[in-house]
Amino acid sequence: MKPGGQFNPKAKSIYQQVKESLYGNIKPMWDQPITFCLLTANRSASIEAYGNENPISSTYELLWRELRSEDNKSSVLLKNAMRRILEYYFTVFGQFPNIKKLPDRFQTIEEQMICKSLISWVHDGSHDIADEIHVSDNDDAVMRFKDVFRTIFDSNGQLGHYNQMMGIEIEENKTI
Repeated sequence: MKPGGQFNPKAKSIYQQVKESLYGNIKPMWDQPITFCLLTANRSASIEAYGNENPISSTYELLWRELRSEDNKSSVLLKNAMRRILEYYFTVFGQFPNIKKLPDRFQTIEEQMICKSLISWVHDGSHDIADEIHVSDNDDAVMRFKDVFRTIFDSNGQLGHYNQMMGIEIEENKTI
């Protein structure tokens, strides 16, 4: 590219030839749009088809994928993913300035403490390494954290977003 955002005419010509060649040869093969990536390495190029899935993900999407995964993971990693999702969604994307008041919405002391532990790291937890103490959680503790995490979205009227990101499909009541 030249200064000022102009394409080199030679590069533009090559791009146009590749575009026309790909479109002419690939488009008639499918009725649905297909995602392709043009991969270049060692002076050679290849095309990889991804079907209807987009291979490009944001950090936010990857955090939700980590949370949805059923693989056995460290509870610390899951809690960190939940904390980062809360930070992104409620303070960056969602414009919820009072995230620190969320624990007051919970009924039990245990839920309030779990909520406090999740949100106390917002804007802080990714910058420190808690190396002094190690606590091993069991599966029950991880499930309680996940339940509180879900309730945070629900209590803020954001359960639809939670369900969408977790891949939960809810059928709406239909009346005839």
